[in-house]
Amino acid sequence: MNEKHNEKHNENHEELTRTVEPDAVKMGAGKRIISLIIAPAELMQNIKAHPAILVPFLMAVVIALIAVFPGVRIEEMYTRELSNISIERYGQDLFDMTALMGEYGEIPLEDVMGALTIVSHVAMAVVMPWVVVLITVVGIFILSKIMRGKARFGQLFSMYMHVYVIWILGGLVVASLMAATGSLLDMTSLAAIFARDGNFDQLSYNVLAGIAVFPIWCAVITFIGVKVLNEFCNVKAGIIAGLTFLGGLAVHVVTYMFIWWMYDFLYAAGML
Repeated sequence: MNEKHNEKHNENHEELTRTVEPDAVKMGAGKRIISLIIAPAELMQNIKAHPAILVPFLMAVVIALIAVFPGVRIEEMYTRELSNISIERYGQDLFDMTALMGEYGEIPLEDVMGALTIVSHVAMAVVMPWVVVLITVVGIFILSKIMRGKARFGQLFSMYMHVYVIWILGGLVVASLMAATGSLLDMTSLAAIFARDGNFDQLSYNVLAGIAVFPIWCAVITFIGVKVLNEFCNVKAGIIAGLTFLGGLAVHVVTYMFIWWMYDFLYAAGML
């Protein structure tokens, strides 16, 4: 009787040990960063047991603050380019600052843009992770529940906060490349391949610019994450990752096309 009891106790102990190791062991910040890049599946298994939000958030903030330096340089490049651009649309030059200068005096545009870049980068570094991740995760969570996934909201939130780190890292890399080369063309996107001759219209260019290395990388990590956390098959995980990528692409295109659509709307309304 005692021998059977001991055998049963040993089996329970071994089973408990298997469930605790290694997935339930918390990752340190260093290992979490490394795993995000080279072993995302292992990281997602860890997130399943220990959802972490603070560490990836701080990582994203640090990267975003570093991006301020090339960001200021890029704003200077944009300002210089805009000063040489004259676009006649609706019978007026959309980049003509003469009227504003006549009303407010000379505008130190470069200084203003530089100051706004620093302030906006700092504000966005802290606020944007929560906004982007929350909106995205709500959509992923709804889709997951429709497909009968097992992931909790906190697990998905932790997962996508890590994905956001890759996204903001991409912003730093792209900004650094632009600042180093003096080119406003995103070298990591399809625009760098197909739009060099300048024959693309604005909408096509922005679509190509949104299909880039880092957004695709984010989609791959999202695929791995929802597959592990929801215990999905490849098809279900692929659907969610694909819809997330297309949603991000749509936001990118709308954001960059908004200024032109706004002018079209105002002109159609007779306000220009």
